[in-house]
Amino acid sequence: YVVTVCQNVPFDLETTTTVAFATISCALLYQAWSWLYVSNDRANAKRAPINKTMYMMMVLSYLLVAVAIYAPPLQMVLKTVSLNVEQWLIALA
Repeated sequence: YVVTVCQNVPFDLETTTTVAFATISCALLYQAWSWLYVSNDRANAKRAPINKTMYMMMVLSYLLVAVAIYAPPLQMVLKTVSLNVEQWLIALA
């Protein structure tokens, strides 16, 4: 699916690296989120644990990824560009 979408969207180097940055960042955050469900107790493994600090840190981390992509001062330092909805869907696919 991603290949067929990418064929219709021309990407320049900055957009490609920004999509890669967003993909890797969100994948690592998703991996950290999935560690909440790891448990030695198989009976409770499917139940979501209550960890308010982890929830707050995940929200903060996703916001920091968005700031790194959309804040003009950080765009110059990190060489990122603003992504549109279609590019975010590619990054999250």
